[in-house]
Amino acid sequence: MKDNYSAIAAKLKAASAVKLTREDFTELLSKSTVNEIYSYLMTTGYRQVLSELTKEQIHRTEIEKSLRHEMIREYGRVYSFMDINAKRVLDFWFARREIEFLKRGLRHLYNRDSEDWIEGEDEFEEFFEKHTKLDCEQVKAASTLEKLIDACAKTPYAAVLKRSQAIDAGCFEMAMALDRYYYHSAWKAKDKYLEGKDKQLFEEIFGMEIDINNILWIYRSKKYFDLSPEIIASWILPVHHKLNSQTLKVLTQGTWQDVVKITEGTAYRGLFEGLEDGYFPEENMRRMYCGKARKIFGQNPESLAAVFAYFDLKEIEIYNITTVIESIRYGRDKQTIMRHINIGEEE
Repeated sequence: MKDNYSAIAAKLKAASAVKLTREDFTELLSKSTVNEIYSYLMTTGYRQVLSELTKEQIHRTEIEKSLRHEMIREYGRVYSFMDINAKRVLDFWFARREIEFLKRGLRHLYNRDSEDWIEGEDEFEEFFEKHTKLDCEQVKAASTLEKLIDACAKTPYAAVLKRSQAIDAGCFEMAMALDRYYYHSAWKAKDKYLEGKDKQLFEEIFGMEIDINNILWIYRSKKYFDLSPEIIASWILPVHHKLNSQTLKVLTQGTWQDVVKITEGTAYRGLFEGLEDGYFPEENMRRMYCGKARKIFGQNPESLAAVFAYFDLKEIEIYNITTVIESIRYGRDKQTIMRHINIGEEE
């Protein structure tokens, strides 16, 4: 196993060496068209994958789709080197993509004018098609919840959706149930399949994500939906890392302003930094997570957590590229966009 991690670590380190820097994003934001962005990306580590596009395909959707497809293919190549226990844990990185796909299916089912299938990238290429047990085309074509559940029949997601259906849950509640299943199952899997340093590092990176998602769920519920503490508590992810149950209880009882204030006294200080200047806590979450992922990837490259960190950092980079392209599409202020690009170099 150690030898496998060493080989994978060397490969991922080489791939990470060509990541985009803040200077690269400054250059990208200086461009005026998608073609100019494409030309610049062709001078970076994305040259090979983007060279597969024809001139007619050089637009936002196809560029993002190509980048995501390459990330999935790279995941498949790394996955093939893992032993069985590592694969059981790494499966959850893949499962997150399946669940996002299912959530898009739910939104499309409940909101027929949704552009999810138009705007969303189709990640289900070679590796995904071989690895997933979802009937992807049936998910996309489902006209009823029953048909969507049938498309998940060979996966654990079917049971989650059936339980939601039994209590007449709506789209939002079903999406939350899928998220709860994902985080709870992944947390249990690391106890079953990992030990020692690998387990500790996985707890750090995954536990941070769970804690922050709980804080943001409570914050949004109070600020935008005025939900009761009882309803909020019922949807909290059933895992604790650096937030104990008492802190979570206090957070659910107060106002959204209390959530901001209390969070400043936790390990997640800075999550709500810059609210008055137009920053969103989700952006601070990406910054904090990016810093943690880079630290783990840099200091513990021969760990399973580093593999998770690498692919999450890759996904954040693709998100940043897409944000830059969107700034051109919608004519957004480029200096403002640059403030919201998080690459974790300051951590």
